[in-house]
Amino acid sequence: MAAFSPLLDVLADVPNPRRAQGQLYKLPHVLLFAILAIVAGCNSYRGVVTFIVSIRRVAPGMSDPAW
Repeated sequence: MAAFSPLLDVLADVPNPRRAQGQLYKLPHVLLFAILAIVAGCNSYRGVVTFIVSIRRVAPGMSDPAW
């Protein structure tokens, strides 16, 4: 994730509107994966989920839930 550190720093400034119980993952990481999915051509929630599932298979350490 070091390659994405500058982008994560920028995304860390985005206010988090989620309630505490809805914060399983850190918002900057959620936004990062959404951006990566869109850049990869996904245009729906299902596409984003499919993208994240495929990233978990190809690069398991990149999508570690311990963000």
